[in-house]
Amino acid sequence: MVDHSYSSFMPTTKKKIIMIGPFSPPYGGEALAFKVVFDGLPSSLKKLLIDKAKYNGSKFYNLINPIYFVIKILYFSFFSKKIYMTSGSNKLGKLRDILIFIVSYIFRHEVICHVHGSAYLKLSESSILDKVLIKSLRSFSKIILLSESFRTKFNYINKSNIEIVPNSIFPNTPNFEISSKLDKY
Repeated sequence: MVDHSYSSFMPTTKKKIIMIGPFSPPYGGEALAFKVVFDGLPSSLKKLLIDKAKYNGSKFYNLINPIYFVIKILYFSFFSKKIYMTSGSNKLGKLRDILIFIVSYIFRHEVICHVHGSAYLKLSESSILDKVLIKSLRSFSKIILLSESFRTKFNYINKSNIEIVPNSIFPNTPNFEISSKLDKY
């Protein structure tokens, strides 16, 4: 029997992992899934959090959040060799994912990328940004997809690097408010 829980491919030793995803309210689907993974990891694993939504609501969000992100990812890269991230859903988020690829290449990180939404299902070989994203995804050690039907759309990824973890409601998930805003970063 195949174990499709997050614990089957996450580290269990007393190491550190960089966690990149939305952590601040309001919680939408991606933030809820990220919080479930974050809270569900063993306490022996030190989590270095980079909150994609940290300054959400600030009128200077598009300036502050990228600076915050770059400083945190570079600083944390000296302390950890593993990254768990949720994928970007717009152009700025995809640029952030490319930065993670560059940092992970320089620091030799192992990257687990949890793909949410459909933004990565529409990658094209004709776009330069998409070509770099495809190269990035190929370098990541694990790609988590939400359904088996998505696997065929990721034909440019080695099948052994793909894990299917269906969306589900956990009994101890936090109360959350669904946000209709798109992921800004």
